[in-house]
Amino acid sequence: MDLGNNAQVSRILKHCHMFNKPIGSICHGPVALLSTVDEFPNEWIFKGYKMSCYSNVEETVNEWLWWDKVPGKVEDRLKQYGAQMVETFPLGRQVTIDRELITAQGPTSANQFGDEFVNHLLNFSQRTAS
Repeated sequence: MDLGNNAQVSRILKHCHMFNKPIGSICHGPVALLSTVDEFPNEWIFKGYKMSCYSNVEETVNEWLWWDKVPGKVEDRLKQYGAQMVETFPLGRQVTIDRELITAQGPTSANQFGDEFVNHLLNFSQRTAS
């Protein structure tokens, strides 16, 4: 969760966004995208993007299993800043692609996520090589 306010992560993500370089994140990782929120004037470079992450339902199931509360669910935090969440049933496979951003719901989406991310890297590489 601490990557959501990390200055170095913010710098890297803003660079990739500016040059349309592929950005990939899975499970709880999309919280790192929040590092690019500019509190004044409250803008986020990924506002309005469709994305997936570990869902609130999955977090709730884990809370029941582990008898503990998750502080600040990722899905809620992303929605708070304007993400359009795309999800499937708990532990289902969901990969979402919106512009340069490739996100996935969780570990069950890892193979599909990896394939999509590699394809985006190859396409980016071919575009910039010419």
